[in-house]
Amino acid sequence: MTKGITQAEAIQLITEWLPFTEGREFDIEHAQRQFNCTEVRDKHIIAQVLSTLKRQGKLDGERGRYRFVNTELESLDWVEADTENILDIRWPYGWGDETSFGFDDNLTLYPGSIVVVSGVSNQGKTAFMLNV
Repeated sequence: MTKGITQAEAIQLITEWLPFTEGREFDIEHAQRQFNCTEVRDKHIIAQVLSTLKRQGKLDGERGRYRFVNTELESLDWVEADTENILDIRWPYGWGDETSFGFDDNLTLYPGSIVVVSGVSNQGKTAFMLNV
């Protein structure tokens, strides 16, 4: 940031920078270093802009430490979730002996579910997922 930055310029720069801080806390000094503020006036403007954004609900935090609040995220309504819409998955069975993985009665998946398959390298995770 150059000497003599205006508040409007600081607001624009900080607003563009904030999404890159999502999930992390930062303090006033971090923001001032981010924009190369060396003059007292510029540092004061950055502190004012952060305080204003906090009052507007775009930042959360206290005592000079802030966290970006992403207001564009969609809230999940866990209480009213559709529990009747279950995916009908035919789990793989072994050749010859018809053995199963044991998922049939123990796992319920819904549309939009996130499934993590982990294990040792080269043990068939990809083949398993391609055949589900």
